[in-house]
Amino acid sequence: MHGKVKIEPKSILNEFDYQAALAEVSIYVDNEPELDSKNADRFRKLLELIEAYESDHYQVN
Repeated sequence: MHGKVKIEPKSILNEFDYQAALAEVSIYVDNEPELDSKNADRFRKLLELIEAYESDHYQVN
């Protein structure tokens, strides 16, 4: 993510935020961060936010 400032993820408010979070998570899926690192914490937080957004906005049958 060269040239972009990473902000601390706090919430996913809309589809744009959701797609951005998915894009960032895909980087961590392909290159798993070290346990107990800042990137691992960010990965975990992003996954929690994505899960919360999906449960509110996408119905699973």
